[in-house]
Amino acid sequence: MKKIRKRTVLACWILSVLMCSNLYASFENIQLSIAFIILWLGALLFHAKLPHLVYHVFSSFTISIGYIAILLWEQHTPVWMFLPRIILIPVISTMLIVILVKGFHNRIVVGILGISSGETIYSLLLSSYAIQETIGEMAFFDMTIITLLIIVSLEIIKITKQKLLLFSKQLLRWQNE
Repeated sequence: MKKIRKRTVLACWILSVLMCSNLYASFENIQLSIAFIILWLGALLFHAKLPHLVYHVFSSFTISIGYIAILLWEQHTPVWMFLPRIILIPVISTMLIVILVKGFHNRIVVGILGISSGETIYSLLLSSYAIQETIGEMAFFDMTIITLLIIVSLEIIKITKQKLLLFSKQLLRWQNE
């Protein structure tokens, strides 16, 4: 990115998440990662600045429901998990994000907010059944970073494809001249 204010804010946000990765807070019977809170709040702030806010809120909610469904599916029928959790959940989440959201930055923000909200709802759902699970464990961050890496990889492939197509058109023009 160019040296602008948005880049500085993003860098501070990422560094804050990294600094707080081993800090946890407890509220009654719920344990919560401080890094998770920072990630969720940052995604919420960036999400508020997106265009077509209602559509992006709906997309985030849909991604949350998909994330919760995958985790519940894994909880009740782990035999049906044909790939490791660290691969299957990010791939399915990325497919939902790519289908629902256009634009690289929109995908990143909506994806982070949707997955984070899904993690929160899933953990609160389990805590209502007296099952203790930390909101924002390291496994969550692993799956989130893999999801983001897949989205970034898809964007790089798209840009490379566009540049190669443009280059091939220029070569054809030069050949015809």
